[in-house]
Amino acid sequence: LEADRASTAQAAAAALAAAALVEASQGSRPFADELAALAAVSPPSAELRALRGLAEAGAPSRTALAASFPDFAARAAAAARDPGDQAAFGDRLGHALSRVVTIRRVGDVSGDGVDARLARAERQIGDGDITAALRTLDGLPREGREALATWRSRAERRAEIDRRAAALRALALRDLTRLSRSGA
Repeated sequence: LEADRASTAQAAAAALAAAALVEASQGSRPFADELAALAAVSPPSAELRALRGLAEAGAPSRTALAASFPDFAARAAAAARDPGDQAAFGDRLGHALSRVVTIRRVGDVSGDGVDARLARAERQIGDGDITAALRTLDGLPREGREALATWRSRAERRAEIDRRAAALRALALRDLTRLSRSGA
């Protein structure tokens, strides 16, 4: 009976520590302390190991990513429209002028063009779905993807942290549920 109670208490502590980790990982600051607390009460796992490096630096929050996206999207739109050095003078001049003032559609835009993809990604980011936005941005031309490289690397860190933290929380809750159903 004592062993069952100890197992249940440890599973409950792991579930609480996992919840604290998820909450801490949502911000832009590092969350190494919360990860260490979870590691202290959980069995070793691939998810814990994978989060160690990410926890030291953290990642921008979804809000910070959403706030920085419009500037990167404008750069991506301009880069994707660049006619190249071999284009006619008028085309290059038009592109140079378009970099001064960028007009980009936003909202729910249909199609597969640059503006449509950027608008859909911006909506997805605003909805908090960074993973879907990254998939949408995969369809941009190479120049557009390169203009988004810095933003994308930050967003990929956020998506990985979210995915791994959620997996740890689910594992801890599954263990707690299993123990509570077994009568421990």
